[in-house]
Amino acid sequence: MKLSLFGQDFHLPTLVLTIAIGIAGALIARYLGLPLPWLLGAAIAVGVFALFDFSPIGHNLQFPIRLRVFFVPIIGVMIGGAFTPELVASIPLWWPTVLALLLYVPLSHAVSYLIYHRIGGYDRETAFFSAMPGGLIEAIAMGEEAGGDPVVLTLLQFSRLLLCIIIVPLAFTLVEGALVGSASGVSVGGPDKPPMTAYDAGILAICAIVGFLGFKRLKFPAAVISGPIFVSGLVHLAGIT
Repeated sequence: MKLSLFGQDFHLPTLVLTIAIGIAGALIARYLGLPLPWLLGAAIAVGVFALFDFSPIGHNLQFPIRLRVFFVPIIGVMIGGAFTPELVASIPLWWPTVLALLLYVPLSHAVSYLIYHRIGGYDRETAFFSAMPGGLIEAIAMGEEAGGDPVVLTLLQFSRLLLCIIIVPLAFTLVEGALVGSASGVSVGGPDKPPMTAYDAGILAICAIVGFLGFKRLKFPAAVISGPIFVSGLVHLAGIT
């Protein structure tokens, strides 16, 4: 049984199985209280099955990659939501951290790029975007658009994210001498955070569409995510939502 999507044919039962494995992995990760369960849980589950060439119906796991264009803008809108007036107003209070980041980020990016390109032997585009020290989705989207290998980009960026999630909390715990973050019961938001209304959802949907189509027309890199980030950031800074 075949299903045609975006000019490609997919084996429908295998496609359904792939989605089911991803959802199961996400639910298990959520039950275990792991960070980013809907992203990491699904990615780990599908990745493990794909690694061992799991094909119970005669086909390897498959999913229409182009379907991302409908979901990546949502991630961009969420990232843009971090740019609140309160955040901008607090920047002067943590200028030493900002200064350190201005030095550390390009340095770590350069060193990682040299390792991937000179030692790993990857092409310049793949090495450059694999070395990005932040932004899993952004790095993969921009790297693929620039001509990098999407499989290598995904593997290296995913490995970086996993190492950060494992090492950083442990490091903070050792330094502080006690559990920190979500491990200590801290959560983002809370009962005082107002729920999203239909008005908010509509504004954010417009941010995703206008940002993506506008940046694509202006030929900005990785418009599918950079546009929604920019427009959503402006809207949140203006206090519209």
